[in-house]
Formats: sequence, C-alpha cells, structure tokens
Amino acid sequence: MPKLPALVLLAGALADGSKQRRLTRVGASQMPAWSPDGGRIAFTSGRDGNDDIYAIDVDGRSLQRLTRPVSEDFGASWSPDGRRLLLTSLRNGSFGIDVMNADGKKQRRLLDGRIGETLLPRWSSDGRRIAFQRVSDSGLEICVVNANGSGFRQVTHNDWLDAAPAWQPVAALRK
Repeated sequence: MPKLPALVLLAGALADGSKQRRLTRVGASQMPAWSPDGGRIAFTSGRDGNDDIYAIDVDGRSLQRLTRPVSEDFGASWSPDGRRLLLTSLRNGSFGIDVMNADGKKQRRLLDGRIGETLLPRWSSDGRRIAFQRVSDSGLEICVVNANGSGFRQVTHNDWLDAAPAWQPVAALRK
C-alpha cells in the first residue's frame, strides 16, 4: 500500500532538501497555507474520511480541525491579518467559497453556485478583495469580489484554463 503524503515543513530546510521536519503523521495532508505571522499552517486533510481544513503550529503542536464533515472543504487562504480563512466547500453538489474565523468558528457561505462553481479563493494583500477561479461554459476563469462577497467581476475572458489566482504582495507594489 502506498504511503499517503504528509505535510513536510520546509521552513529552515536547506536548498538540497535536508533539514525538513515532518508535521503530520496521519492521512494525506496537502495544500498548505502559511499564516501571515508564520506561526501556523492551515492545510487540507482527509485523515477522518472527508477532506477538511486543519491548522497546526509550525513546531508540530496544537493540531486543530477547523471544519466539520458536513461537506468537502479544501484550499484554505489566510486573511492578511490572520483572523479569518477562506476555503472552497462542496455543499449540496456545488462548490462555493466559505469564510470563517481562524479558529474554525462562524463558518458561512460567502459565494454560492449562483455565479457558477467557485474554487480556490485568495485574499488580496490588503484584505479588501478576493480572487478565485470560476467554472464557466468556456472553462476556468479568474474572478474578483469585494471581501464581503459583493462586486463580482470576471477578470479573464478567454478559452484558456485560468486557475489558481495569486496576488502580488503589497511590499512588491511599493518598489
């Protein structure tokens, strides 16, 4: 039986891959997202039979399950202030975007299937907007909304598969 992937911390690892630290021991762990202060990592794991969001301190302590098995949840993204997480959630047969407190409390749907299936949300560097990929008739497109879910705007319009958006860090914009 093949080994399931574990979350391996690469902070402090050397370029040759040495000095890695393994943080998780059970089940597949994937899609890690560092907290803005560098102290925690949110990640997706199916360790309990359902994909959910977990968080762990970078020293491997304080593993916490943040979502519950009422849906498939994956692809967490920290808000710039570290107080909230965005995630993709599969509910009622449709992918949407949820937001919750960093401790897993107050999870709520931010974007549902009315604009199509929405996946892999990412906060802007200033926390005012959210980029995500949307399944459309032509494939995958990148879209943006305000942090409260209003102001939908599709920013790509082509036949390519536009996926996995990322924002440029604020520091890079100041140069």
